[in-house]
Amino acid sequence: GEGRRGGEGASVRHHKYLTSSQLLHLQLKDSRLRMHFLSQLLIIASYLSSPAVTLPSPPVAPAPGGDSAKLASQLKSSRVEQLSRIAERAARLLGSTDPPPGEEMRRCLDWLLGEMEV
Repeated sequence: GEGRRGGEGASVRHHKYLTSSQLLHLQLKDSRLRMHFLSQLLIIASYLSSPAVTLPSPPVAPAPGGDSAKLASQLKSSRVEQLSRIAERAARLLGSTDPPPGEEMRRCLDWLLGEMEV
């Protein structure tokens, strides 16, 4: 058989994205946009929580007599926990996005991000 080309019988969907922050809640009702947004959020969270990335520390001075290395470690731990919570919530939301099948997309992303860590 003959292969299909661009305009011959192919279903192409063009999304229109609004630029007003006041319209974000309407945009997120679009399951495809929500899926792309959550996927990108999971990728960014995975990157930021990887050991190869060093997040900048805010200019916070330890209490008198305190250990600046311990404070930096606590701040990093707190950020990693926050990223983990955000990623877990994004994964749950992505899994519940339908249509398209968000659970399948979540599993693919989990696999892909797991492969990137190795």
